[in-house]
Amino acid sequence: MTAPPNSSKTVATASHRNRPGNIAMANEEHLGILRQGVEAWNTWRRDNRDTRPDFRGANLRLHILPGADLRQVNLNGANLRQASLCGASLYQANLRGAVLRQANLRDADLRLSDLRGAVLLQADLCGADLRQADLRGAHLNRADLTGANLTGARLDRTVYSVDTRFPEAFDPTRHGMSLEQETPLPRSVREGT
Repeated sequence: MTAPPNSSKTVATASHRNRPGNIAMANEEHLGILRQGVEAWNTWRRDNRDTRPDFRGANLRLHILPGADLRQVNLNGANLRQASLCGASLYQANLRGAVLRQANLRDADLRLSDLRGAVLLQADLCGADLRQADLRGAHLNRADLTGANLTGARLDRTVYSVDTRFPEAFDPTRHGMSLEQETPLPRSVREGT
């Protein structure tokens, strides 16, 4: 397999060890197109509008995908740790249980996306559009949401830390969010393995 451009030899694989018992696997054809880079991927998306790409459980750690068209893509349980998705369109994407630790989602379009149970520790969500996104049970510990649009987002049971940065005048307690307790996250979640 070849690495995507500018990825420091990172290779997308069909599944990762992040979710024990996860037998769902990403579509190899879709991974192959994504490995060709953002321009090739976005061209393929324009030519295949009716196809819903499947990256369930894919290991996309460290991938550089700025401006990628990932609308309505299934990234359920995918490992996107330290991925660069700045300015990417993730409109209505399924990111349920995905690991996005230290991911760059600056200015990304995450409207109506499903981020339930996603791990967004130290993620950069500055200026991200999260309108009507479902973040119930997600972990936003030490994430930066400065300037993000959280209008209509479902945030009940979402965990944050004292170091999480929110948009100006945003009060997490008024949205049913929970301040991080002393109990650490499981090692697999902390390390994104």
